[in-house]
Amino acid sequence: MRLAVALDGSTVGEGALATVAPWARESAAEVHLLTVLNPMRVHDTTRRDFVSSVPRSGAIPGEFAPVTTVARLRTIEDRTQAMARAREQAEDYLRAMAGRYLPGASVNVAVQWADHPAEAITDFAQAIGADLIVMGTHGRTGLSHALVGSVAEDTIRLAPVPVTVIRQGIADRTGARGETDDAEPTIQVGAAGKERLLSFLRRHEVPFVLRHHSPVLSAADLAASEHLPPDMVAKSIAFAADHDYALAVVPGSWQIDLNKLQTITGKDDVRLLTEAELTFVFPDCELGALHPFGNLYQLPVFVDSALAEARNLAFHAGTHTDAVYLTYADYVKAVKPVVADIKQTT
Repeated sequence: MRLAVALDGSTVGEGALATVAPWARESAAEVHLLTVLNPMRVHDTTRRDFVSSVPRSGAIPGEFAPVTTVARLRTIEDRTQAMARAREQAEDYLRAMAGRYLPGASVNVAVQWADHPAEAITDFAQAIGADLIVMGTHGRTGLSHALVGSVAEDTIRLAPVPVTVIRQGIADRTGARGETDDAEPTIQVGAAGKERLLSFLRRHEVPFVLRHHSPVLSAADLAASEHLPPDMVAKSIAFAADHDYALAVVPGSWQIDLNKLQTITGKDDVRLLTEAELTFVFPDCELGALHPFGNLYQLPVFVDSALAEARNLAFHAGTHTDAVYLTYADYVKAVKPVVADIKQTT
């Protein structure tokens, strides 16, 4: 797992790092810290010196001659020097944040110059092959209103990968700069999982049907709500194989067999993800409503062979109120999963 964490020097940005740091250490994630500096805000540094002129020629002896004072601007630091100093200070800041929240870990730091921070953040994430972008926001009321016109919203719109946006208030709870607050931390969803999924399907010309329904929690509830055979509903379950994440997809009435997955993956430790891990790996999907397109999160996907018998599939679209229908053949063609017997039979 590779994280790109954008920091801007604020307690909110620091709080975002503090929030993901324990999870990053536990999962041995590769962390890249980024600060974006605006070159238009860096200028020459000048100082105004006041110089008094010598008495003018022709002054009457024994009388005080008028003295003329002239202001002259002197360059203390030119723009090139200022940019070099700003970069050095930003790198020192990022290294200090790494030492504070990820001591002993291998953390990469980067400083970039850009007029548009969101573009720089998303370009950086794509360049390093990030699986997730993490950033803070000062928003207090909902994503659609609090982030309008902000760097966070622009990043979500442009990002090639999921974005986790951590609202103001997290910094205090996580101990950033020693402040305290009793407010519960709130993690805002990045790009909506449903919209990411539908965009992928349209872009790859995959035929599908989207249906909105009353809220349901599980695959079995979805089958009942849509009057479908349970085994036509694809249930997505995220798991970890050693330090790698993956997605397993089984018919709605079955569970995955971790022992089978251990054999197939060749890994020693195979387990289900915790809720905290699900929040960070799938930041734009509601808990319990994962869709089976793990490739959108750079995850390998393992599909149980029994799903092929259904021919048509239905599944959560990243929310508890939307379902997508498509054929099994189109799904396999788009995702290219490993197909094997992974369901639990005893």
